[in-house]
Amino acid sequence: MVGSSSSTNGDVTSVDISDDFWVVKLLPDVALPVTLDKFTATLTNTGVACTWQTLQEVNLDHFEIERSVDAINYIVAGKVKATGDSHQSLTYSFSDRVLDNFPIGKIYYRLRNIDKDGSSTYSNVASVVYNKLLSIVVSPNPAREYLNVTLNSPEQKVTIRILNISGATVIKKTAHLFNGINTVQINLVNLAAGKYFMAVEGISWGKRASFLKK
Repeated sequence: MVGSSSSTNGDVTSVDISDDFWVVKLLPDVALPVTLDKFTATLTNTGVACTWQTLQEVNLDHFEIERSVDAINYIVAGKVKATGDSHQSLTYSFSDRVLDNFPIGKIYYRLRNIDKDGSSTYSNVASVVYNKLLSIVVSPNPAREYLNVTLNSPEQKVTIRILNISGATVIKKTAHLFNGINTVQINLVNLAAGKYFMAVEGISWGKRASFLKK
């Protein structure tokens, strides 16, 4: 019997057989361009921080960080150059800083690992929930006994702080906002006259405004 075989992964994938013996040709295993440990996305005060680790890199060229609002259609948010060849753990990061253009809701990220020959693989998909504050207005300004804080916001829980010029919190109030226009009233009766700052804080963002107390 006579036979022959070819393989790209060490296994016999096809055989031609005659009567006398087998001739088996095995090719060496082909290493993947990257072994990815994990890919994460985290919402911060300035944007979305994407981080990932590689355990091995072989002829890897670069990474593309892709963003989507529907988990179907992705655009390239940025690129990071890869080390290229490594057999140790390496950590990379990328900050997506276009918060003002983000829609409210879930934002999806994935990593495209691109080899030097143009071939590529994808990471897992990571997501964040973006609940930004659309606008904030304080009135009256100057204020006397009460300050009205008008917020255009999605539904969320926020903390409102009044700070003096030294940065110390003198009033703290928690409010549950509903989707749309909300007005929260702050009692200023016990505050001394002067300049104050108001900080409105959500889960992972913050906005500030200033006002005068008479």
